[in-house]
Amino acid sequence: MSKVKWILYAILLAAVAGLLHYSLPKRDIVRITGQEVKRQDSSTETGAAATRDVNFIFVVDTEGEEAEYRNEDTDFGWPPYFKFDTQNVASKAANNISTADNPKWVVITYYGWRFQMSSSFPNIVSIRPAEGPDEPLYPWFNGIVVAVLVIGFLIVRRFVIVLYGRHVDPLVDAIDKQWDDTTETVSTRYQGVSGWFRKLLGR
Repeated sequence: MSKVKWILYAILLAAVAGLLHYSLPKRDIVRITGQEVKRQDSSTETGAAATRDVNFIFVVDTEGEEAEYRNEDTDFGWPPYFKFDTQNVASKAANNISTADNPKWVVITYYGWRFQMSSSFPNIVSIRPAEGPDEPLYPWFNGIVVAVLVIGFLIVRRFVIVLYGRHVDPLVDAIDKQWDDTTETVSTRYQGVSGWFRKLLGR
């Protein structure tokens, strides 16, 4: 039972960690090389096939690795970035396109993962000029969110432990005692009836 409990804890922890890694903002220093609008297949709420135009931004990082990001509004969906300025992001990307000979380094903030098999791309939330290719980027916001979640979990866990000790444990003990008393009474009556039959049968 203990192994099953720890396996369930590990699965829950992995699920929460995956959700946070996907949803929390990440930042990279890159050079924008271009952008393009592509037609993407999707499905509607009724399951019917549909297409939409998606803006893609192409970049090269400080180590020369190429990458591709999508630029879409999040509206009121998940994650709750409430992004409604796709065109503004596209304009900033266009103004910061540069070459390797004369690079313009920018900091892009994005969320999501890149999966080639499912054609899934990280979504850019914002673009700003970088101080340089070596500008330090500290994940203060992510650290605060994780700390708040951990503290909240510990508070809820403590509350549940106290609640369980004050209300659930006494109730379980009362049920156990009642069950023991009932079992003892039934056993006593059974022994009495059994003795009566023995006397009746002359045993």
